[in-house]
Amino acid sequence: MRISAYAVRPAAFPNLDPDWRFGGQRVPSLKGVFLALRAEDGTQGEGYVPVLRHLGSSAEGLAAALAEMGQALLGRPALHVAANLAVAAKARPGDLPALSAVDCALHDLAARLYGVSVATLLGGARRRRLPVLRIVPIKSPEDMTRRAAELAGEGFKALKLKLEGDLDEDIARVAAVRQELGGAVTLYVDPNQAYRAKPAIALCQALADLGVERVEQPVLQRDYRQMAAVTVATPLIVEADEGLHTPGDLLALGGHKAADAICLKLTKSGGIRAVLSMAEMSGPLGLDYRMSTAFGGALISLAAAQAAAVLPAAPGFAEVGEFAHFGDDPHAPPRVVEGALELDDAPGMGLERQLSDLRWQEA
Repeated sequence: MRISAYAVRPAAFPNLDPDWRFGGQRVPSLKGVFLALRAEDGTQGEGYVPVLRHLGSSAEGLAAALAEMGQALLGRPALHVAANLAVAAKARPGDLPALSAVDCALHDLAARLYGVSVATLLGGARRRRLPVLRIVPIKSPEDMTRRAAELAGEGFKALKLKLEGDLDEDIARVAAVRQELGGAVTLYVDPNQAYRAKPAIALCQALADLGVERVEQPVLQRDYRQMAAVTVATPLIVEADEGLHTPGDLLALGGHKAADAICLKLTKSGGIRAVLSMAEMSGPLGLDYRMSTAFGGALISLAAAQAAAVLPAAPGFAEVGEFAHFGDDPHAPPRVVEGALELDDAPGMGLERQLSDLRWQEA
């Protein structure tokens, strides 16, 4: 069975909260690009990549890259996932965000041809329920508390509060949320590189008293000296995110003992196979891992969830629920019950709906 056609489709998900803010940017809507691959029998596999400024991507650039990669895959055996990924990577060297969409589509297609879930294709799910972490975007302490209470009321047991680098204001944000929710909800924070080492240490010491468990990328990416200083000085678990794209980045991080854990993300590292490999590498380097933000609609959330399901149990909550604050999704939302995303044995990524009205490009 060979890949007979591909289609590239731009996407835009309106944010249900148009003032959603993190890392110095607002996200009133999220642009992205879908890639669909079709086998000779009509079976369709799909992938998605969001447009993220910090990854240096644009909708036009991603669409062009996916068209080149799709063209390179025409006529190739649909079940040869690893070999096909190598061909796609060669077509656009170094474009890991675009490659992540190809990776997703190839896994979805192969799993559907076999009639199994992607988790089964990857060796089998170790769990069917993934406790979900939801993000609270940057707002005033009062507004963040209100949003945190809404998410807790929906059954989520863990929240990540976005911070922006003002020490007193950030502590006030977290303190207000903790006072409102008490100890029933696990709290993480993410300043998105907003701090230098000394104020980051002060932040973490204050947040430890508020029962915060983790801090994600408090200082500049790849500044291993500052990251190591924060890691040594704080009781919080320090996670590395930005700047951690490849196995080489992971080796450098581990060599500098610059974090306690890593954030796995499909888009920044090139897809499912890449993050599974990095998770396997992390143990010998003395690092834990966690499936971090799958930013976009149902498809990328399910792709991250399928990958997380096959990994050995790790501490931390998975960020596979952010599809819930975007609209106009062509796919049906995943099933979330009592704060956990539930997977089943549906073929491929487990999507209930697929893309339609595509402009297919054939050999």
